[in-house]
Amino acid sequence: RVLLGRDISAGGMRVDPNPGLSVGGHLRLALHGLDRSEPFVVDARVERDDGESGLVLRFGALDDASVRVLTRLLDHLPAIEARAGGPNDEATVVISEILERQSA
Repeated sequence: RVLLGRDISAGGMRVDPNPGLSVGGHLRLALHGLDRSEPFVVDARVERDDGESGLVLRFGALDDASVRVLTRLLDHLPAIEARAGGPNDEATVVISEILERQSA
């Protein structure tokens, strides 16, 4: 039920390969950030399966207020060393929780 998101933007994020997710599936996710007591909840669709590189999730339509909240959350996310890179290769990550899942 927990996904580690990376390459996150206001449009979506990439997650590690997950046998429980498939292209076309819909998710409701709670994105947890350091500066918020309540998670940011967003709908997403599995857009693409890039094999070992993971799955691409596209966020559903967001209103202006939601984009501002998500942008603030992104500004405070931690960076960790990228898996395939060296110590100077960092990626921003977000911990997300799957609240609901619908298969394609």
